[in-house]
Amino acid sequence: MNKYIKLITKSVLGLMSVVVMASCESDTWKDHYSVHSDGNESVASLGKTIAAIPEASKFVETLKSTYMFIGDSLSILTYWDFLNDNQFLTVWLPLNSSVSDAEWAEYTKDIDDENKDHRKIGTEFILNHIARFSHPVGSETHERVKMMSNKTYRSVDESIGGVGYQQKNERCTNGILHILSGHIVYRPNLYDYITGAYTIKSAKGDDFDYVNRKGELGKWLAKFTREELDEERSIQGDADENGEITYIDKVIIRSNSVLKKYGYIDVEDSNFIILLPRPETWDSVYEAISAYYEYETSIKGADSLKNYWTNIAMITDAFFNRNQKHLQDSATSTQFRWSERMTEKYPYHVFAKPYEDGGIFADYNPATKKGIIDSIVCSNGVIYVSDNWPYSDSVFRRTIKIEAENIILPGDAWQLRPKSAQYMTKDSTYKWARVMEVSNLATTWSADYAIANTLKGKYRIKVVFFRNVEEDMASKASFRIEYLSNPPQVLYTGKDKSKTITYNVGTTKYVPDTIIIGTTAKVHDKSFEMPYGNYESGTPKLRLTINSNKGNDLTKKMWLDCIILEPVFE
Repeated sequence: MNKYIKLITKSVLGLMSVVVMASCESDTWKDHYSVHSDGNESVASLGKTIAAIPEASKFVETLKSTYMFIGDSLSILTYWDFLNDNQFLTVWLPLNSSVSDAEWAEYTKDIDDENKDHRKIGTEFILNHIARFSHPVGSETHERVKMMSNKTYRSVDESIGGVGYQQKNERCTNGILHILSGHIVYRPNLYDYITGAYTIKSAKGDDFDYVNRKGELGKWLAKFTREELDEERSIQGDADENGEITYIDKVIIRSNSVLKKYGYIDVEDSNFIILLPRPETWDSVYEAISAYYEYETSIKGADSLKNYWTNIAMITDAFFNRNQKHLQDSATSTQFRWSERMTEKYPYHVFAKPYEDGGIFADYNPATKKGIIDSIVCSNGVIYVSDNWPYSDSVFRRTIKIEAENIILPGDAWQLRPKSAQYMTKDSTYKWARVMEVSNLATTWSADYAIANTLKGKYRIKVVFFRNVEEDMASKASFRIEYLSNPPQVLYTGKDKSKTITYNVGTTKYVPDTIIIGTTAKVHDKSFEMPYGNYESGTPKLRLTINSNKGNDLTKKMWLDCIILEPVFE
């Protein structure tokens, strides 16, 4: 069986060599860097060239003692075999002095040592210094090199991935050799770090754990990841003893439903900033925010809804594209949309002067106790760690606005007619607004509006009316607010000291009349406490009833513009 695996492996490597050589035909360096040498016997293979360098002895030992994987199985081929195979590679050589003795001890363990992690060493160290194809370095070099570890590094004349050179462009029969003055550190991508797949020290040497915490950001995010085999791009092997197809080379497609919306932090060629509080702060903030997503226990999946929407609220503005223009002047999170900016007064997802004192990416200020206390550099971006919650609750406690003309009210006796109403702006110009004309064949009527997606907590409730200028008569209305929990809770009945409160609607011609429910004085900060959260849970729970009032001098028709629920921040 081992001979069979070796035969298949050599065939795969030979096929890879053909692909590599075909791609090199268009390379301007093909005459100088080619498997087909010019007959100069002084030009040796990569393996022989590296073996002749005394300061490369430990790297050679690592190559010879680390075995490659074929699919999920450890093969009989070492990385030394791979480096001496007939395919074109570029190698960035780390010298003995560039790696610590402790690390070399792990890398150079013998095959018989059961503790040796061949996959980890091969991926994170050996293949992190090897790339396919020709990658010479010159005065005009400016490229992104993808190593066989799947990590991408910026290559310029002086360095690659920030590591400098001792020697460059050593010509070999099957590739190019560069000798480094250090070694290229394998860094996890942002997703791998947050989900705990890899551990890496921060800039200040700390270990931040976003997995084994109360809020468990890492575990939560990983739950939405799905991995599937790409059968077309994978190379099939023999069938196993159960008749199941095995694969010599598997290509796995990973997707995450949450990251599709916020940012592909699991993709190597992306470049993000993630702004998070330290894990301990994350826990306390999670507790505070989750209180707004407290659902009735009778709602199916109440705990799951609470956990999901709390985490969504916390990461809403945590992701930033690092390549955005004018980042120093104004940073926008990945949730920024111009369409929303044009319709909302509040500049959601926008952060001015992020690197200046008081900005979200600014260095820590002891006086204000705000700012970035540390950072974690990953392969596709950086995590900025804050000692406090850097966002406003307004990012998830949003104003709810219901346009009346978009609501279908039940009842056989209704006469509903969306229409345009003229109104006067502050600068005394006239504009038009869409309103709903509500009336009934009877003298009085009652209209119910169901309001969804409220959070637990206080809201100020406003209703905006227009005066019916066609009949040039005023209207009067009273209100009832009810939360449809089990049992229902009446939050407001429209009565104060046993006297029904009525509101003159549209008392000034052409000027909308905004009524704050609960008081006749518009300046009062009257609010109502929602006993539970209802966000994205299905059936609306808040019901607002508008009642018309009798009176010979009142019109039967009422022009309703919108209903507004404003969260109260205390």
